[in-house]
Amino acid sequence: MGGSNTKLDVQAGAKKKIVIVGGSFGGKILTQCLQALDPNETQLEITIVDKNEHFEFICTQFLALAEDDQFKKNSIPFVDSIKFFKSDRVKFVQGKLVKVDA
Repeated sequence: MGGSNTKLDVQAGAKKKIVIVGGSFGGKILTQCLQALDPNETQLEITIVDKNEHFEFICTQFLALAEDDQFKKNSIPFVDSIKFFKSDRVKFVQGKLVKVDA
């Protein structure tokens, strides 16, 4: 995403709509980087799309075979996880990407 000299150049009053496909670790980091580019929240609207309603840390899910509540320990609904971004400009949509139109 660049260094500290990275700057957004959006026309006054126009917001760019960004869609991030996948809400896992990469989607989270990309959202944080985009927020850093627009600290005043005036230029970007970010939507995270994921086919699941929750983020799960898959590496530990084998434990769910032994513990009934393991899935709850290692997953979080995306509607709750986006609260981490502390912004009204970050939204979550559950769905499957089937087509991209510019």
